[in-house]
Amino acid sequence: MDKPTLADEMTLIYSVKAKAADYAQKRNEEALKVMVDEVCKLTGLRFRARLLGQATSKSALEVQELCDRLTDEEIGHQVISRNGIGSSDTRRSFPKEFGDLLDMSIPPIMPVLCTVFMGRLSERFGLGDDVVASVQRARVDRQPIEVAAIRDEYVEFNVKGDDENRWYVPIKDVLLEGNGNAITMDSALAQMSVGFQTRQVVQQQLIF
Repeated sequence: MDKPTLADEMTLIYSVKAKAADYAQKRNEEALKVMVDEVCKLTGLRFRARLLGQATSKSALEVQELCDRLTDEEIGHQVISRNGIGSSDTRRSFPKEFGDLLDMSIPPIMPVLCTVFMGRLSERFGLGDDVVASVQRARVDRQPIEVAAIRDEYVEFNVKGDDENRWYVPIKDVLLEGNGNAITMDSALAQMSVGFQTRQVVQQQLIF
């Protein structure tokens, strides 16, 4: 199993975003189909890259063996749909870091993927189905926000009810609350990155 490069990942990211723009402008159904396939491929590629960056262990080798039988697209589809290697049964068969590796492979590069990604964060930290994201240091009363993308150290968002304007804020300023619990987004992402081998790899989790 060859380890994908960051360049491989970036190429797919740009392609996915181009297909998304084409569909938004022209309602091109073929572009939508290709985009969905490429999102799965990107997710699988990200998972494989991060898996191969782990220290050699019995668990890592067992997961690699599972992935050897699958294409990146198949891996990504299973991660997103919670089947196969992404299923609850498989997650329970491996250390908690394996589940984090799966969820951190979902690319939060557009609103629909952020919804999936935020759902995984909510589950991981017991925030419930009604998790609310807000900006901690807002100059006015905190308002619920909808995360549109996560860019390395920044979150792109819009205030709920205002779909036309996008804003940016450091990840550390985003607070997630729900089910009587609260955690900042940077703390959540740091905890889910504990198993990664180097700080550089951690920083690359959300770059696009």
